[in-house]
Amino acid sequence: MKRVVLAGAALLAFTISSYSNAALLAGWSPDYAAPGVSAGPISDAGSNALVSESTSCSLGLASCIIIDPKGVTTGAEAVTGDRYFAFSASASGQGLLYLSTLKFVAYKGGEDAENENRGWELRTSVDGYASQVSTGVVDCDPIDSSCTVPDNFSIDLSSTEFQGLTTIDFRLFAYSPTSGKVVNFANIELNGLPTSVPVPLTLVLLTSGLGFIGFSHRRRNPRAAESRG
Repeated sequence: MKRVVLAGAALLAFTISSYSNAALLAGWSPDYAAPGVSAGPISDAGSNALVSESTSCSLGLASCIIIDPKGVTTGAEAVTGDRYFAFSASASGQGLLYLSTLKFVAYKGGEDAENENRGWELRTSVDGYASQVSTGVVDCDPIDSSCTVPDNFSIDLSSTEFQGLTTIDFRLFAYSPTSGKVVNFANIELNGLPTSVPVPLTLVLLTSGLGFIGFSHRRRNPRAAESRG
């Protein structure tokens, strides 16, 4: 558990949902969702990529999501061509989500070719998938290189647009210039703070203000305070 700063206040951020074992569960479901959070399964609905799951993953991973972008070479082409898989998180009842990070690992599947770039781009429903939240290049190739651990990625979601949400959908796009040369994703983890009962800031300020006024009044009128005692 790590301390982050969200919306101007120091809060403890923890795992909201995770998909470390999605391939082992029916419907690619999350293996964890925090109390007060509803997490949707991994989905390829609407995607033009070939998305599958596996329990025969490299680098000691128990489960991975495999995406074949079918020969798109950049993140922009992946977005235009709908090469993605999706997942979501929603706060229950009147709660809200205050996000901090999205973390996952990735590596190349299938034999690599010299100077062949593979990578990903993240977009969300916050702005209707209009803008890039983050992007990255996947370098680890357990077949043609000596990498022994997958590439680790951590995306900062502490900015204002990811605070106080009732729901959010993520689309993780992937690109690879050759069809059949895939990108494998695993250990997807969304972190932040879900609140089950949101407290209006104006109410907090009003309550604290009244308390301060009362304290100041008692300080200025000690005899009145003693007579009431």
